[in-house]
Amino acid sequence: TPANYDHLGAIEYSGNDSDGNKTVFARMRSRTRDVTNGEESGYMYFDVVNNGTLKTWMEVNGDGLDLDLTLSGDAFTIESLDTGSNDSPVLQLFRNSSSPANGDDIGTIRWRADHSGGSIHTFAELEVEADDVTDGSEDAQVRLKMSDNGTVTEVLRFDVIDATTTS
Repeated sequence: TPANYDHLGAIEYSGNDSDGNKTVFARMRSRTRDVTNGEESGYMYFDVVNNGTLKTWMEVNGDGLDLDLTLSGDAFTIESLDTGSNDSPVLQLFRNSSSPANGDDIGTIRWRADHSGGSIHTFAELEVEADDVTDGSEDAQVRLKMSDNGTVTEVLRFDVIDATTTS
């Protein structure tokens, strides 16, 4: 009988380590999430060995994509080899809403780090809000927020006033 969270299968990529021991260096695995007829959904996991431990680095599910980029150095790079004048590379944040509304926050880039107490703190954010989602007259505002004495506060806002002026 099928059940939610059933293991569906895995593909393992194995080889020998320096002592000749068989080692799984990478694995793709999947399982069910919901087996209800008409509402079926699943999970796909991508695992890779790092420092001797097989770890899940990426999960794809019905809610989207989760990445664990706990690496040293540059954890994520978008590189374009285009030699032309195209706008490349492009990082696109797309909010796909079935009911877009004025005032929707449509994307945030957040800079976070540990503070001296050992907890994670947000030090800065760049947010975009859809002021007007009416087809043909879309308006937006961009807000820059920074940490001030431990509180993330808006410090700069770009908002269209009319066709020629911004604030």
